Amino acid sequence: MSGFLVPIYDVTHLLTENTGFDNFFNWFFEEHGVKNDLVVTDITPRAGVTIEVTVNGSGTLSVGTAIIGLSKDLGATIYGAKVGITDFSRKIIDPFGNYTLVERAFSKRADVTVMVQGPSVDVVASKVDEINLLLADFRAKPLVWVGTEQFSSTMIFGFYKSFDLDIAYPTQSALTLSIEGLT
Repeated sequence: MSGFLVPIYDVTHLLTENTGFDNFFNWFFEEHGVKNDLVVTDITPRAGVTIEVTVNGSGTLSVGTAIIGLSKDLGATIYGAKVGITDFSRKIIDPFGNYTLVERAFSKRADVTVMVQGPSVDVVASKVDEINLLLADFRAKPLVWVGTEQFSSTMIFGFYKSFDLDIAYPTQSALTLSIEGLT
């Protein structure tokens, strides 16, 4: 049966945010938000497959970056994560107080804490050592970091600037990551 493509994964992701619409008027006449980031983590890796991404919609559509690879779960991100951007725009003021604004790129950034858990001291110690070695191996390499899929602001393509592993409790340790995105 050469020449036939049999889909093994076919999922549609809507990138419009429809939250906050509590009646039909708002649904039809309020502006709909658009998600800028999407991470798909439920594709089973298989050799020799073709991945096809289709983008449908009206207006100008584009895909900035599509990154395909394996993922590694480091633990559960806890509340208290800090997210933001670093703006590379120029704001120049002349001697008379007039500003000239030159919009440039920005990069996302985040500081997150991840709880590394296990049923015993030995399991947590093994996970802590594994994460320590893994992060040392991936230093200065851009990766996709997903703090939580609930907040796209925690989805960052970039590198970690620093990390700390706090061996806090017998069955829990805290991994603190400072992540810097690429533009």
